[in-house]
Amino acid sequence: MLASIFYILLNMSIAGTVCITAVLLLRKFRKLPRRLICGLWGLALVRLMLPFTVSVPFSLFNFTGNFVKQVFYTEQWRFLPLLPAITESRPFIELPQSTMPVSCMNAIGFAYPSAANFVGAAQPVRITPGGFLTFHTTVQKDIFTAFAWIWLIGAILALAALIWLYRQSRQPLKAAKYLRGNVYRSPAVDSPVLVGLFRPKILLPLGLDPDSEAGQMVIAHEQIHRRRRDNLFRLAAMVIICFHWFNPFAWVLLRLLLRDTEQAVDSAVTRRYSAVQRKTYAAAMLRFAIQPNIRYPAFVHHFSRRNKKSQLSRRITAVLYPQRFSSVGLLFSVLIFTAATLLLLTNPI
Repeated sequence: MLASIFYILLNMSIAGTVCITAVLLLRKFRKLPRRLICGLWGLALVRLMLPFTVSVPFSLFNFTGNFVKQVFYTEQWRFLPLLPAITESRPFIELPQSTMPVSCMNAIGFAYPSAANFVGAAQPVRITPGGFLTFHTTVQKDIFTAFAWIWLIGAILALAALIWLYRQSRQPLKAAKYLRGNVYRSPAVDSPVLVGLFRPKILLPLGLDPDSEAGQMVIAHEQIHRRRRDNLFRLAAMVIICFHWFNPFAWVLLRLLLRDTEQAVDSAVTRRYSAVQRKTYAAAMLRFAIQPNIRYPAFVHHFSRRNKKSQLSRRITAVLYPQRFSSVGLLFSVLIFTAATLLLLTNPI
């Protein structure tokens, strides 16, 4: 069973890699708003955790060649996300046939649905405890079984590290002093941060006056993160990456998602600012970017943190010289997102 699960997840990772590559190409168009790019990264994350989806003729995977065009069709295999427990008294689960052309990616092509789990197009599908895939050779099964254990151990370690990081991210709250609303001051942080998932709190470092112009800008930045539930989105992305820890494209996705999220919030905060206010905002970014905040875990949203000079330069440039988007540009962004959803979240026929 573990080998079958890893085989399906590996196919999900391959499909997700194709989606990540497509987003990377779209990201090259600097005219596209960062909020749209963040939405496209969200589609790539959905693809990474999508074991099955609808097969349509306009799917992107219809144009990628045979490498990622093989699928399990619904007549062969079907999987439900919430299955009742399999017991000795009930050795299989009967799933009704569906008219929806749902399929599962089989880009690797080393396995096929087990005969025990396939009764026929007019019959129910049976999913047994022994596994739902049959490998072409015993060697292939043994290889996938070995790698499946390595993957499982890596995923457990990654999730354990994520839990530790989350616990560490809450440590500055112990020394935090309430100011107003959801704004606190903590000597344990060197840069403004948003901490927490469901009731996130803004922590300000010592020396930053919340009533100053820079302080109000910082708080506005973190409040947008809070309203958009960016900490929850960030956590969900990290959990998904933990299951795809072996895929370097997944880590590229996470790194660029966090970067684009910050630029999207910068744009939202400063879109109505004057040129002078933009300079104040950029100065605040530079101020906290040079602070030695490496002792703080990278699990929460920092207003600004020590990045490569090129990354900080891009953020400051985007703030000082913002792009203006018309109603036509907004409509074009919606059309791109809709088209990307249809192309990336579907399987080939």
